Amino acid sequence: MLSKKLVLRALMGSVLAFTLAACGGMMPDGSTERGSIAEVASANPNLSTLVAALDAAGLVPTFADDAAGPFTVFAPSNAAFAAALAELGITAEELLASDDLGDILGYHVTPGNVSLRDAVALEVIPTLFGMPIAQSGGVLDGRATIRSSDIAASNGTIHIIDQVLLPNKTIADIAVADSRFSTLVAALSTADLVGAVADESADLTVFAPTNDAFGAALTALGLTAEELLASDDLADILLYHVVPGTFLAADVVAAAPFAAPTLQGSAIDVTVVDGGVVLNGTVNVIITDVKAVNGVIHVIDFVLLP
Repeated sequence: MLSKKLVLRALMGSVLAFTLAACGGMMPDGSTERGSIAEVASANPNLSTLVAALDAAGLVPTFADDAAGPFTVFAPSNAAFAAALAELGITAEELLASDDLGDILGYHVTPGNVSLRDAVALEVIPTLFGMPIAQSGGVLDGRATIRSSDIAASNGTIHIIDQVLLPNKTIADIAVADSRFSTLVAALSTADLVGAVADESADLTVFAPTNDAFGAALTALGLTAEELLASDDLADILLYHVVPGTFLAADVVAAAPFAAPTLQGSAIDVTVVDGGVVLNGTVNVIITDVKAVNGVIHVIDFVLLP
């Protein structure tokens, strides 16, 4: 079950997205001139909940400012929004009372102007919230279909979807949905550790090697993938990539240099070199702050060896 906090966040995201979709970019005088996302929202008489939500979250200036964008919004329809409220038994008043509007509004928003053609070419779509949206064949997170696309605003693009997106993915969900981590997923499965990173009650920081990182490590060690998966040390190697607690990139940079304890028992040496985080002197963090409900993922370019 989703926590009330996550449910409220998700539904606030749906308020934003539905409202934007409904207005269709028309300005108050009926012209087709495109205003900002905030102006497009304010121009529609059915957008009072959105306007209140943006105001409560302090985001009106962001979505009104062309210089702050561009943004792409995946916008649930009115029917999707109403269905979500009915399904979860939450009122509009409860939504507006949430302290976490800003984070979840960002879950329906990706940086940049992303057309439908570009969106359906992506396997995962980054969001302002930090948790990525999985995409396959125009279906987002396995539940929402893009029904209308490429609605233009002066600072972005809107795509209408038929379900509300809920930010409830675990570290395991995110890894499984992204083919760049297929080797990591296979290793976790072989070592019977998928459950550890699928536990919603966990609080973990995972340094996740990509397939290329595993390939480079296998070459350096003179091993095959089959030999690695059959290794008695596989579980220890994987647990050496997991630190208890959630540590975002800014926290890591501020604390470095330090030794980060891992679930394997040994520590990872964390330093900052030219503004980038380096682990054990040679492994680079290449993508940061991929958020999950049970922690955060930082992507690395080589396998850490205890």
